[in-house]
Amino acid sequence: MFPDWCDGGDPGSPERPSIWLFGIEPGNSRADQAHENSGKTLPGQESYSVDFQLARGWIFNRNAFKLLTVLKGEPLEAHVDFAQRERIFENGQPGYLKGNLFLEQFSEVATWSEEAAARTGCATKEAYYTQMREARFSIMRAWIEKCRPKLIIGSGLGNRSDFLKVVGVNEMPERHNWVSANGVSKGVYFTSAGVAPLAIIPHLSGQGPHVLRHDDEGIAYTANHIRTALGW
Repeated sequence: MFPDWCDGGDPGSPERPSIWLFGIEPGNSRADQAHENSGKTLPGQESYSVDFQLARGWIFNRNAFKLLTVLKGEPLEAHVDFAQRERIFENGQPGYLKGNLFLEQFSEVATWSEEAAARTGCATKEAYYTQMREARFSIMRAWIEKCRPKLIIGSGLGNRSDFLKVVGVNEMPERHNWVSANGVSKGVYFTSAGVAPLAIIPHLSGQGPHVLRHDDEGIAYTANHIRTALGW
């Protein structure tokens, strides 16, 4: 059974481990809502093809392609060719898995709605997060123990404790800091103390000065730091 907290890809196995990339929760832009309400299926949607991901204009996915391209030792500028060659996050294709800590879709992490409250039985988003942490993180950990990914990347420093909990690490690892081209301090955490190696990075599509949304230099720096930590 494919994990319901995943968007696409292949969980892998100890013999053929994948790289897992976690966001916080599925995005839900106005364009996504309009497409969902239309009831139409776009080319490549069911397979979550690379062409479909690019056509949707998702900044998170494109930046993920950039990160994974550099992580494999190729130039960031080649990310489209690399993603198409590797078929990143496509269902049934080995090597990569994309998922989220939480299941409810929102355009912003702080958002909550009456509809979401009715679906989940939680009056607030924090109550929902608590419910999910108690009910689902152990399930995610079981998948990690079963599949033994070669690396898990958590996108979103604000949820670093959640990413650590999923891999079974209780102590916060040391933060590695650097200053981006625009003079903003950014950071990344890495630990191999859990069930699988874990890198926690700035969010790939979030808002604010400390994320990697429009920072190709920062994406490349982050990927190379992870490569060094893993000895790749």
